[in-house]
Amino acid sequence: MSLLNRIKELCIEYEISLTQLEKELGFSNGSLSKWDRISPSIYKLEKIADYFSTSIDYLLSRKNEGIHPKTLGLTQKINLLNDEDYQLVKQVVNRLL
Repeated sequence: MSLLNRIKELCIEYEISLTQLEKELGFSNGSLSKWDRISPSIYKLEKIADYFSTSIDYLLSRKNEGIHPKTLGLTQKINLLNDEDYQLVKQVVNRLL
């Protein structure tokens, strides 16, 4: 899978468009679409990997192991919770498992 396709896949899981991702990370408009032809800098790869809580290896399809994209999406949403809501989610998950 290409780098751009991997990023598109993650955007779908996180319910964010490429344009929104570019804005949030401070990239120029349309810059991600060029990554099929031009290699991005390591700095930009790091920003994308950090945003999606994944590794650069995963983005580059060098390592398909690890966290499933659905889990990544949930992780990002959980990170937005306040402490009280986080504890509630944790209790629910523990009861389900």
